[in-house]
Amino acid sequence: MMVAPVQSGPAFSVGAPGVLFERSLSYDVTADGREFLMIERQLDLVPNQLSVVLDWGGELRRRVPVRAD
Repeated sequence: MMVAPVQSGPAFSVGAPGVLFERSLSYDVTADGREFLMIERQLDLVPNQLSVVLDWGGELRRRVPVRAD
């Protein structure tokens, strides 16, 4: 991930880019664009099994019954 200094006034200018992180990261920006979340990937922890749950809503209802008060 790279970073560059930005000046917005009186004239817009962008400085020289530099390295911010050298890690393998996944990220997403919040809807308002003010924050972002980063998750560091650990490539040595690659899953070797995948579980698929069908009808997960029914499974949730079976595991967490709702009481009618």
